[in-house]
Amino acid sequence: MVNPQFAGVKRVLAVLACLIAGQLAAQAPLEYPSQEFVYEMIQGDGTNASAVTWDAQNQLYVTVIAGNAEFPLEVFDAKGYPRTQVMAGADLRGLWYNAPLGMLEGNGPGESGWFTCSLNEAHEPSAMTSLRIGQFQPAYNAVGAYDSDKRQVVFLDYSVDGLAMYSRKNPKKVKKLSLDFATTDLGNINSTTVGYTGHVGYEFVLLDFERGALVFFDRSGNETAMAQLPEDAPVRDAFAFSFTHDRAFLYDIDGRVWHAYRVW
Repeated sequence: MVNPQFAGVKRVLAVLACLIAGQLAAQAPLEYPSQEFVYEMIQGDGTNASAVTWDAQNQLYVTVIAGNAEFPLEVFDAKGYPRTQVMAGADLRGLWYNAPLGMLEGNGPGESGWFTCSLNEAHEPSAMTSLRIGQFQPAYNAVGAYDSDKRQVVFLDYSVDGLAMYSRKNPKKVKKLSLDFATTDLGNINSTTVGYTGHVGYEFVLLDFERGALVFFDRSGNETAMAQLPEDAPVRDAFAFSFTHDRAFLYDIDGRVWHAYRVW
């Protein structure tokens, strides 16, 4: 028979553990993120690097340049050391990692749909294959981000001054969310890209290219935080911004370099 005192202690410890976990999950982003490392693209084609994602299984980053199926898709490690360079195999905009499937996925422009591939043991991407055909995004050049908690792909949607969220399982199911811009304006936001952070209360992040800042929103559309980037951070009004693995990535199109800023 369990001693009632011990049972009571266990209940208290369980409650404390939940409270601590909640506090950790709701930890605010750094107010002034600093650069952690850079990655210089190896291949020379294309201009608009559009996305970076973290392949948690292989502990590697994967990036792509938008605009052509023959443009670069490159793999690099957590310190920015290059691993693999291939052609993308599809004209991609967004790129994300679907952990339960162990697959990389992404969206193309317009009606080209969503695509998928994986990395083999040599960290080489498999052939890009079609996942869904059709325009499952609000705009031609929209760059998708994967909300792994809700299993949905998120895009900027100017029709609601906010976001559109497409079900990963059935992208015909779409939810819309207007954002409450408290300290900035939608006109100051990078027009193609939204990031998903996975942090409670700060789930969605946008790039304010006018102020050189990251702006965070919760699932209700409330603006909840702002992180000021360094003055020399390369910020652009379209593409060249991505968020993955607690880091914001900003792309210098002249130097062909991704700059990684640690945010959590």
